[in-house]
Amino acid sequence: MGEAEALADGAGAHGTPAGETVTGEARFRALADAAPVMMWTAGPDQGCTFLNRSWLEFTGRTLEEELGHGWASGVHPEDRQRCLATYAIAFEAREPFATEYRLRRADGEYRWILDRGRPLYEPSGAFSGYVGTCTDITERIETESRLRRQTARLQALADASQAFAAAHHDLPALLTMVARRICEAIGEYATISLVSDDGEWLDVLANYHRDPEVMAAYDSLQPTSRLRVGEGITGHAVQTGQPVRLRAVDPGALRDLVRPQHRPFVERFTIHSLMCQPLRAQGQVIGAITVARGAQGQPYSEDDQAFLSDLTDRAALSIANARLYQQAQQALRAREEFFAIAAHELRTPVTSIRGFTQLELRRWQRTETLDLPRARHALETIDRQSRRLVALVSRLFDIARLEQGRLALEPAETNLVGIVADVVQGMRSTATAHSFSLQAPPALAARVDAMRFEQVVTNLLDNAVKFSPDGGAIEVSLEPLEPLEATSVRLTVRDHGVGVPLEHRQRLFERQARLEREDAEPAGGSRSGLGLGLVISRQIVEQHGGRIEAEFPEDGGTRIVVSLPRGGP
Repeated sequence: MGEAEALADGAGAHGTPAGETVTGEARFRALADAAPVMMWTAGPDQGCTFLNRSWLEFTGRTLEEELGHGWASGVHPEDRQRCLATYAIAFEAREPFATEYRLRRADGEYRWILDRGRPLYEPSGAFSGYVGTCTDITERIETESRLRRQTARLQALADASQAFAAAHHDLPALLTMVARRICEAIGEYATISLVSDDGEWLDVLANYHRDPEVMAAYDSLQPTSRLRVGEGITGHAVQTGQPVRLRAVDPGALRDLVRPQHRPFVERFTIHSLMCQPLRAQGQVIGAITVARGAQGQPYSEDDQAFLSDLTDRAALSIANARLYQQAQQALRAREEFFAIAAHELRTPVTSIRGFTQLELRRWQRTETLDLPRARHALETIDRQSRRLVALVSRLFDIARLEQGRLALEPAETNLVGIVADVVQGMRSTATAHSFSLQAPPALAARVDAMRFEQVVTNLLDNAVKFSPDGGAIEVSLEPLEPLEATSVRLTVRDHGVGVPLEHRQRLFERQARLEREDAEPAGGSRSGLGLGLVISRQIVEQHGGRIEAEFPEDGGTRIVVSLPRGGP
């Protein structure tokens, strides 16, 4: 009787009817059916002759479907050739074997199986086939895979931290490296955006794609643009400080989420899964890293999100340090430029004073007589340049006090109208090429440091004159600030000059924002050229508890608005 007939005899594929003689083969099959592991036997021709109940329950197929080589149809297509090759080689060599492959379970899920087989021999020594067992090792495989992935990611984190630290002096190079490292570790495409200094915008400063052709296409399709904080996926992540993970991206929905200028890229290069992680440094969100996978990539998991979070933590620290270094270098360059300008500006009046003094001394030594007109002209020049020198030194002292936090105020009840009127009148006598108008009530009192408030008014008018053409009108107004009439005042200085370039407007009240007009001569020799008037004015106004702002009318020029509390600092 053949194997199939023996299995079908009596109880069919499993078991033996009570009272029937139990053969050795039937006993084996009964035991195999009771075993908790999957078992199989095969004949010398490599065809499977028996599979136990556990196997059939696992695959959900009948014995007839699995006999011969039918069982191999359940092996994962990617593993089938390797599995059958291992099986055939072992049969040829008559040696034990062990192999791992994925087998389709009755519910359609593929599970990892460890298949072990040993050759069988008749008492005569003739080879009669193989017997084997199969064990579900999916959990072990997943655990090992998870451990390998964790080990690889820990190594990647360590390598990335070392690389980030090495590049911290060069912010552009660091950002490019961060984007590349993240792509190598967890994605195909990455972009890094940092929050602008004013906190309103996101500047895309680095992009990386594994495929150079895609990167080139991105550069051609993606125009350089800023993203407003709160806009799009990245802007939302920065605004809320919460990560975003899209496991499966719908192309239509993604197209609606991105800005119009980004759509050609997402339409041409399909994004299958996406994550966006805010960059945090010193408790603040300084930007975000967005990473994506294409159609061939696996959807991002929570584990992937945690790994990206670890990467961005390390990247954020390095980026923050690089920005601090960059700012320190800029501050150092600004300080060096400031000292160079200060030296030049100080040398000009000193040279003039010394020159006129020496000239008059030589004349006196030659003639021992005094030429009154020439002496008067020399003394007037010396006086003018001395006042300019005093103004320069005073501003340098003010800057030193500001940096040390020692610019002390002596507030007292003061009539602001009188101070503003006096400064305007003084400017009329020195800046004769300009016209001045003043609108103010008869009196308006506030508790201020009178000398420092006068300094603010002088600085603002001096700045307006400096950047206005000859004949330009400068308008000054002083009024209670509605609707807080009882508590605040507003001083406005408007010029119709060249205005302020767009790139300088955000830093107008900072020391780095020094603007110059090469064709402007100092009115009355009183302007220093150090570009510090607005800087000092801002500090004085803020110490009084007020604020200073710049407005840029559509018809040109600049309007500086100072708001001060009447009750004092």
